[in-house]
Amino acid sequence: MSVVSVAPYGLHVTLGGVRGLIHRSELAWGREPSPGKVAAVGDELDVVVLSADRQKRRLSLSLRQTTPDPLAAIEVGSVVSATITRIVDYGVFARLDDAGVVGLAHLSELSDLPGVRPDQVVTVGEAVQVRVLGVDHAKRRVGLSIRQAVWP
Repeated sequence: MSVVSVAPYGLHVTLGGVRGLIHRSELAWGREPSPGKVAAVGDELDVVVLSADRQKRRLSLSLRQTTPDPLAAIEVGSVVSATITRIVDYGVFARLDDAGVVGLAHLSELSDLPGVRPDQVVTVGEAVQVRVLGVDHAKRRVGLSIRQAVWP
């Protein structure tokens, strides 16, 4: 498929006169990237057909489904290395180094000490060990614990 135009909501592609759309939600497994950062006009892409409307001669396509889901490789209970990407009032977000997936370590999973703020425990860019508490495939969320990785 060849990209014919880039829009804020996705990529328009064509194959043999049939137009298709790769919606921005189908560009990547992680956070929805800007379509212009994924491909440019004229790029050739391998895609998966999600649905076809024969009357309108349109295809609904997915680029992300051409690669394995990174959440499928995450094992609940495993201790893995991660990098802190963001600190918020209710915890920290960390990117799992092997999977590239970002998960949340809730405030209660940062330290055994009561009343500790997240910015007192870690800093953005810091490498840490985390235990995977859960993976919600439907909501695409990963629950993490720094406390349980250090003190099981």
